[in-house]
Amino acid sequence: MFREKYKDLQYIVLELELLRKHNSSFSPGKSNDYRLLFSQVALTLLCLERFLRILPGVEEAAIKRTKKGKKAATLAEFLRGATDIKILAIKNKDEVIKQVTDVRNSILHGNFEQCARECNKNSVEEYFKLVFAGEVEALYKFTKHLMDQINSDTGKRYEKVT
Repeated sequence: MFREKYKDLQYIVLELELLRKHNSSFSPGKSNDYRLLFSQVALTLLCLERFLRILPGVEEAAIKRTKKGKKAATLAEFLRGATDIKILAIKNKDEVIKQVTDVRNSILHGNFEQCARECNKNSVEEYFKLVFAGEVEALYKFTKHLMDQINSDTGKRYEKVT
């Protein structure tokens, strides 16, 4: 079975769900001092990238898109590759992929000043207070939406995806 072959993804999902439950226990607009949003976004990105890598044919499609080899394939190319071979469906694909990769790159590079500017916020503090938690939740929902398209027993796309 697909899910048995990739137990590592099951553990990543379990940790992500526990973390999200913890973070969801805080009221919006209250202090974020004890929310573990950096952990949640990092784990969500790990989950998304691992999920894409194990789907049949996606890595090959991503590599084909890069023309630079396996190590050069980016998250955007994995997402595009998954849609190219029709194993995943993404509405507004270009816009969504840009949003996902922008969040990933800001986390990876720690460039929160740029995030604040792009969101028309006056400071990084304002960005974290008003925007960041929403981005983390949107990324989680996007990842879950993609994972819900795949039969965990077979690793293949369900016939009808909503």
